[in-house]
Amino acid sequence: QHRPARNVVMPRWDRPCRIAILHDGGDVSALVHKLTADSTPATRKQVDVFAVPDKKQVCALLSRPKKEVLRAITAQEYDLLIDLTQQPTLVSLYMALYIRAAFKVGRYTRDGIYDLTINTPAQDTPDYLFSQIIKYLHIFTTNE
Repeated sequence: QHRPARNVVMPRWDRPCRIAILHDGGDVSALVHKLTADSTPATRKQVDVFAVPDKKQVCALLSRPKKEVLRAITAQEYDLLIDLTQQPTLVSLYMALYIRAAFKVGRYTRDGIYDLTINTPAQDTPDYLFSQIIKYLHIFTTNE
């Protein structure tokens, strides 16, 4: 399996940060607002949101996203990927793998894609998963 090369670097919350959110297609605007509301110019968070598309619409052979989808998810570099998908699918895992982020966090899977995993039941809401991710990121990135 080919994995894109990357340097793993945990983002600091007291600095500007570019964040990608991957989700199943529900409304995540409140979560984006939580990330950006408390930002100051010194800690500004820029957030891009990617919904996992329907497999039939975007996938080529072997559940890989088509070239135009792959181009869209690799066009920007991020400090952090937050994957809020409920159930991992081949499409969501492929997208998480190829989104260029220095640090990736999501629900626990056996695939080893994420640098930090949160082990919660799949029936937990994206809001709950998000709160757990932010909680642990804050614990690990306290000011030095």
